Amino acid sequence: MTATSNHFIESFVRMNTELFPYSIILPVIFAIGTLLFAFLCFKRPGAERSALLKTFLALIYITFGIALWIYLRPLNPKLGSFSAVGNWLLSLLFLADAFWWKKIIFQIPRQKELRFFMFLLMVLGMVMYPLVEIFTGMTWPGMVLFGAGCPTNTFVTGLLVGSLPRTNKFILALISTIAVIMGSHCAWTGIAADWIFFMSGIIGWAMLARYWDRNTR
Repeated sequence: MTATSNHFIESFVRMNTELFPYSIILPVIFAIGTLLFAFLCFKRPGAERSALLKTFLALIYITFGIALWIYLRPLNPKLGSFSAVGNWLLSLLFLADAFWWKKIIFQIPRQKELRFFMFLLMVLGMVMYPLVEIFTGMTWPGMVLFGAGCPTNTFVTGLLVGSLPRTNKFILALISTIAVIMGSHCAWTGIAADWIFFMSGIIGWAMLARYWDRNTR
């Protein structure tokens, strides 16, 4: 593994150990809350319910950014600072879209391919990511759970793909780019679960390009 991957893993080991049992309780709360708000959006799509989910996602990104600042930055100042600020930026973007831009309306799309990729990425981020970690030898306390960047961004990419073509294309492009760059780097250097993260970025960009100029569902 490279220093980058080692620093990520070491920071998660420290965080999960020092914050236990909250390092398990918070991911469970984040997962249940995200699924609940997503279900409400899918049941009755609209700006208000989407704003609730976007606000909850912003809270997750703020929390993870703080964790990176505390636990990754001492090991790798540049990587920790960049990663923390990146998560805080995503948080601000989701808040801005929730209360000002209002471009993202989370819902189940009519197009079969968007529906397929949406649910695929949601399952990969929420369920398959931790399973792949376990099967490839990354056990507690070195595991990355929902609420952390890779599984969360994979799930969120699914939500954003499902909201195409009328979505916040900048947010989808940003998350997909992060997934392609960081996912490929960490996957090639030994974190097998990050192939899922990398794939989410490829799918995000592919669907974004395909539906870039479309304005109807």
